[in-house]
Amino acid sequence: MEFTDNFKRKIMLSDERWGHITKTHPEMSDLVDVVKETLEYPELIKRSVYDENIILVYTYYGISIMESTCALLWHLIKNW
Repeated sequence: MEFTDNFKRKIMLSDERWGHITKTHPEMSDLVDVVKETLEYPELIKRSVYDENIILVYTYYGISIMESTCALLWHLIKNW
């Protein structure tokens, strides 16, 4: 899968990685459109405090406290 983030960068998500995500979080399996929307129009973007090459991207969906945020981790190019 290929997405474009809000900075117009191409982000590739392999079938293997999507499989890993949905195996760990099966509730995400039908939410590819949510992933796309979150990357294109995030409400919050933060750099990980644990790894400077990981960006945290959030969008609030108001489903419940546990499911209210779609958070995605992306290993991006070093010069973010």
